[in-house]
Amino acid sequence: MTTILLFILLIGQGKDTIPVIKKQISNSLFIDCHPYKEGLAALAQGGKIYQINLTSFSSAILSPFSFSTIATDRNGMLWAADSNSSYYSLRDTGWKWEGMVNAHRIWGFAFDKNNNLFLITSLGIFDQKTEMFYGENKYRKFYSHGFARSAYNVNCYYMDYKDRLWMGSNSRSMKEIHVFSTRENKFITSRLKGFSWFRSIQGIFGHGKHILFIDSDWMFGMSSIKSYKKDTMIRIHHPEYDTMTLGPLKEAEEYIGAAFINNNNELYYYSNQGLLKAKYNSKKNKLEVAQLIMASQLAWTGYEFEARDFVVRLKKMFSYQSSIVYLHTEEGIFVYDGRSLLNLK
Repeated sequence: MTTILLFILLIGQGKDTIPVIKKQISNSLFIDCHPYKEGLAALAQGGKIYQINLTSFSSAILSPFSFSTIATDRNGMLWAADSNSSYYSLRDTGWKWEGMVNAHRIWGFAFDKNNNLFLITSLGIFDQKTEMFYGENKYRKFYSHGFARSAYNVNCYYMDYKDRLWMGSNSRSMKEIHVFSTRENKFITSRLKGFSWFRSIQGIFGHGKHILFIDSDWMFGMSSIKSYKKDTMIRIHHPEYDTMTLGPLKEAEEYIGAAFINNNNELYYYSNQGLLKAKYNSKKNKLEVAQLIMASQLAWTGYEFEARDFVVRLKKMFSYQSSIVYLHTEEGIFVYDGRSLLNLK
């Protein structure tokens, strides 16, 4: 195993600087991570899965196999898929081969309320219980297309309280939301009204009956958080954009990279300003004034585009115990505990 380096640095200057603990774990970049046991399960670009203990700073490789996708189910068990579209679960007795699907790639794992598994694949949605693919998506008024047989890349997804699987796809010409009912085993996108146009779907997240989206446009420095409620989609953050032309952002402008909402309707998001928290008023369907939790620590030169460039490459964010975890596709995993920032690479 790679020798682990542990040292404390200070990034930037000024009163907002906080201690940063850096730790080298993998020889390749981390591409995903999930809460697992006493810390995180992290997938490296090379295919190895690391178990990282955030208390002792120890780490271990969980498998000699090479994987391309990981997830944890509702019971906390770890799942993984390889490049041959075989998928596995990690049990007390070790890795168990669960099956193989006839698809080019498994994009992700999703679990309904009863912890039944659905695979998001290049051939559609695979239901482990029925062992069948479901790919017909009558999304548009004028034509229908197969969800998986298109060139779409599922870059984010979320299972809601009705066991509906929401998936965001960004292609060169279309930015779409697909919605699949795991109870009916079919796409129901065409039933849902009130969808607005997306510039680019950066994230889908929610809690309870709340379904939220991050809509962004890196080229023009614009982003917003939208909510979908009662057949209506509205912006709850950035009702109007401040900047509509190319160039440096205004000081008050925010570009949002990742977010999540907790049990108390507190919405956390990371923007070029840093980590912020805002109360979501579900009755009024609006976001209250945000509070800055941690200023951006990675605007190295003070040039505004650098702070935004970091945020664009954020993949996900979630809470772990009393800490906030966010994953950057080039800089690794960050864990903020309110006092210091842990950077795992």
